Amino acid sequence: MNKITPLRIRALLLAAASTLTAVLAACGGGTDGTGGTPPPSSGTAYSSGVMRLGSVIVNGVRYDDSTATVLIDDRTVARTELKDGMVIKLRGRVNDDGENGVAERVEIENELRGTVTAVGLTSPPTLTVSGVLVQTDEATVFANGLVISGTLVGQVVEVHGLRDASGVLRASRVEVQNGAGLVDEFKGAISAKAATTFTVAGVAVTPSATATYSPAGCSFAALAVGQIVEVHGGFTGTNAFSATRIECEDLEDSSNGVKPPAGARNEREGFVSGLVSANGNQSGSFTLGDITVVFSATTQIRNGARADLANGVRVEVDGAINGSTLTAREISFKQDRIILQGTIAAPGANQFSVLGRTVTYNSLTRIDGVTIAAGNRAEVRARLVNGTLIADEVRDAGGGGGGTREIVQARVTAKTADSITLLGQTYTLPAGAQYRNTADAAISRADFLAAITADPTRGTLVKVRGEPLSAGITEAELEN
Repeated sequence: MNKITPLRIRALLLAAASTLTAVLAACGGGTDGTGGTPPPSSGTAYSSGVMRLGSVIVNGVRYDDSTATVLIDDRTVARTELKDGMVIKLRGRVNDDGENGVAERVEIENELRGTVTAVGLTSPPTLTVSGVLVQTDEATVFANGLVISGTLVGQVVEVHGLRDASGVLRASRVEVQNGAGLVDEFKGAISAKAATTFTVAGVAVTPSATATYSPAGCSFAALAVGQIVEVHGGFTGTNAFSATRIECEDLEDSSNGVKPPAGARNEREGFVSGLVSANGNQSGSFTLGDITVVFSATTQIRNGARADLANGVRVEVDGAINGSTLTAREISFKQDRIILQGTIAAPGANQFSVLGRTVTYNSLTRIDGVTIAAGNRAEVRARLVNGTLIADEVRDAGGGGGGTREIVQARVTAKTADSITLLGQTYTLPAGAQYRNTADAAISRADFLAAITADPTRGTLVKVRGEPLSAGITEAELEN
């Protein structure tokens, strides 16, 4: 089993600390997970993801951005243009200590600018921007105190974010634009191309007769299905756009110095789509934006388990890139993947209880094969947000002979010589239960306990099972 080094622990704590002024939600680093050489602690790193205002944290490394070149649409701008929730691409140098570095180039990557045509006051709310659906969530930054309401209809907004498995834009930042002369723009992969038009994210794009292409080498003839482009111009109707400027993202990244060369260490954030896996997610591939991520049985999994890999799940990937393929050393779930399996109780308005814990669900929750009703058995995969369990998925758990099986996966917040505490509930660890390490190998109860760190926020992720748990734990596993 690969061990988590003190450097790794310090880096994780640094990235997690609430006192940090900035976090780039890009990939976490760590041991290689291949049995070979781990990622270098110094050298050039390339990363993309959602940032927080201030110095940039990537892979547990704090980058000083005071001398960085900051770019928007090939224009050099001041560092003050970097704002909470923006999606950026970064190239930087890592110091020998593996914890600090210097950002060299930062490119700001907004996803959409246009006029709000509809507002959905769901939980969480949505926006329709010239026919493009924008989904917000609890992490979305609403700039300048913006409040989602019907008064936004008719206003121009700029949206940063990532597209999920269904192609919906999940906003990380929404800001009203009041400047004069701003053109509409949006970005995405070309899904179809005809003689004089192409389609991006369901929008039919028609280049104007005087449309320009950027940078050198970008042209209509060279555009291909799957290519990421950014188009500028104006929406002419629902899902229709007239482009005056078209940028080829791969060529632009090269010219701006933020495209990683073959073999470089690359870190990406996004939503899993097109998952193809074998042997219980031991190996396989999936898509993150315009790249294919390949993983194997030796890829390290953080903040969850291999079983948590699924389409629509938000992850960070750290690995080596070659062309459009990223070979993953490590896959980290953006937030801890909490699992509760048991009987639904006390269903109410957008919430219910499982194993004594209240679970909240909303319009983003995937409900698969189960009705939220008292007495039905469910498996809940959730995130802990400000003390509230928010369900990403609720699925049926009644079949397969699991009528009495109960499961809890969560971080250990406290432990004694024979017990652990998960989500506020203390569970005794019987001497006769089965204990397993992160490699799924049997270990003793003493070794299991010795491997556990108890901490309110960064304790060891553990899964326990019982039939039911009130009758005692029968199995317990270390998940990271």
